[in-house]
Amino acid sequence: MKRLFLCDFDGTISLKDVSHHLLTTFTNDNWQEIEHDFISGRLGSKEAYERVARLLKGSWKELHDYARDYTGLDPYFQEFYHLCKENDIAVKIVSDGFDFYISALLDKYNLGEIEFFSNQLISKPEGGFDMKFPYYNPECCLSGTCKGSVVSDFRQTYDHISFVGNGISDRCGASRADTIFAKGVLYQYCQKKGLDCFQWESFLDIINILKHELSQK
Repeated sequence: MKRLFLCDFDGTISLKDVSHHLLTTFTNDNWQEIEHDFISGRLGSKEAYERVARLLKGSWKELHDYARDYTGLDPYFQEFYHLCKENDIAVKIVSDGFDFYISALLDKYNLGEIEFFSNQLISKPEGGFDMKFPYYNPECCLSGTCKGSVVSDFRQTYDHISFVGNGISDRCGASRADTIFAKGVLYQYCQKKGLDCFQWESFLDIINILKHELSQK
């Protein structure tokens, strides 16, 4: 059986929400009104990010360096990844954040080989930034990256898909997965919708569950 773990990044693999703090820092906190509309549900993340792009200040290097140094990864994620790799279980990342900091942090931990799907931040030649959303699906949700669509796209390749997440943008992805590992807002959503899930706090919890499953084979 071909298995896949699809993992959210911000606050799931990374210890802190890189996107939120990076946007707050490089807009001088001027995106609070946009953030409020997003949290209240009046805006999807795609539209919110498009508005924020106009407010971003700083150089590409400053953003990159900040993202790389701001936080680390869950201390057990590397062990989890290598356990999966040893057992021919695929691990990929699906994020409603941005490619440049995911890449920077994965490289920092020698995990650059992991494939990921995310929004893209583009540095314009004339200055300023633009954003692209290659995994946007307005027929499903208002997130820049539709995680449910990414899950569905992998159905022809994998027999069993597990989803690991913690936030609002994880809901459609988790609801289409075979197994859900949830914490935070995602766990609350699963409880409300009656979706079976494993509650977790660190990747050590997932390692222990996975080792138990593998031992039963």
